[in-house]
Amino acid sequence: MTCGAPCGHQFCWLYLGSWANHAGNNYHCNRYAADRSEFSGEKAQRRQGKASLERFLHHYERWTAHAASLAKARQDLDGMRGGGLDLFAGTIGAPLTELDFLAEAYAQRGEARQGHAIPPTAAPIAVVAPR
Repeated sequence: MTCGAPCGHQFCWLYLGSWANHAGNNYHCNRYAADRSEFSGEKAQRRQGKASLERFLHHYERWTAHAASLAKARQDLDGMRGGGLDLFAGTIGAPLTELDFLAEAYAQRGEARQGHAIPPTAAPIAVVAPR
């Protein structure tokens, strides 16, 4: 198409780009090929997005399982401190002082579940970006 006077600019009516891009072939428009390459890029972005989502879900499922295990460890420790250890000692006929290690073990189990976290009292960590 040609813009009216005084402009006179020639452009492709399909994609509104310059007519000079047609390189002399009035019926050959490369716009479809350009759309196809853009679609391929979009398709690749979708694949990458899907892979990122799957990776996120993978880690999120493990994080929720880890959180549930931590809650169970805390519940077990509370039960042990709330009289469970006394009951166990009476059942097996052992003195309570010999079973104190069990309470410590359950406490360590809970602490180990939190091993990935930095304690709030820890000194700040300096992170230096590589050059």
